[in-house]
Amino acid sequence: MRTSVFPVRPFLVIGILAGVRDILSASARLTLSGTLSKAEFNDTLIALGVGVGVVVFLCSARTPALQVATRRGGEGGSWRRAVQ
Repeated sequence: MRTSVFPVRPFLVIGILAGVRDILSASARLTLSGTLSKAEFNDTLIALGVGVGVVVFLCSARTPALQVATRRGGEGGSWRRAVQ
């Protein structure tokens, strides 16, 4: 039986970057908007919270992906050897 490996790490990194972009966008909206209605303010805070949640979730998912790559001698292992 043949096994194949699907590289997950690039997708996790892209998701993290998209989440950070959403956080920065919501922060800029809060900072640069003159006055916001209560509904707009609440919507922006919800968007900010969702962005933070996505980034935390994807960062926590990235750690086991690095550990699996390290065990298999993949990119995580070479990165760790280069750092040490």
